[in-house]
Amino acid sequence: MLIERTGIAGMLALAATGCSLAAPLYDRQMADAHHQACTAVNAPAADGTVPCFTLFEEDAQGRRVWSGGALTPGRTLIAVHNPAAPGCAARHTHLTIAGSAPAAGRMELAVWDGMARPGHSRVATWSAGFGNRTLALASIDHVNLMPAGARVRMLEGGFDPASLCFKGY
Repeated sequence: MLIERTGIAGMLALAATGCSLAAPLYDRQMADAHHQACTAVNAPAADGTVPCFTLFEEDAQGRRVWSGGALTPGRTLIAVHNPAAPGCAARHTHLTIAGSAPAAGRMELAVWDGMARPGHSRVATWSAGFGNRTLALASIDHVNLMPAGARVRMLEGGFDPASLCFKGY
C-alpha cells in the first residue's frame, strides 16, 4: 500500500513539472499562463500599441466596431486575433474573458479558425451576480484548429467584459 501511494505521488509530481500538461489543471483560469494575448475590452488601448484583438459588436443592425459597454442578449462581442502584434503570437489553448455581471446569466464562448470554420464552444452559466470573474473555454487549439478569433454571445442576463485573452502554457 505504501509503495502504491509513493508511486502515485511520484507520478503526480512528475506530471506537475510538465507545465503544459498539468498547469491548466491547477490554474483553471489560466492566470499564470506563459503565453497571453490579451485586450482590454472596455478601456482604450495605450498610445502607439497594437492590440492583440480587433473588437467588433454584432446585433440586429449588423456588425460594426466595438463601442464598449455591457453585453446583453442580442449584442455579441466579436474579437479577431492579431498574431502580428508584439507579444500576441503563440500556441494558445484557452480563451478567457474577465468581467462582472449584475445578476444571474448565461453566455456562449466560441472560437473559429483562419478559414472561418467554427471551433469549440461552451455555454457558461451563473446563478448570481459577481464583481470580477474569469470564464474560460479550454482546448481551443489542436491539430485541426488554430484559433483566429472569438465570439462572446449573451443568452440571458448581462455581462460587463473587462478583458479578453487567448492563453497557453
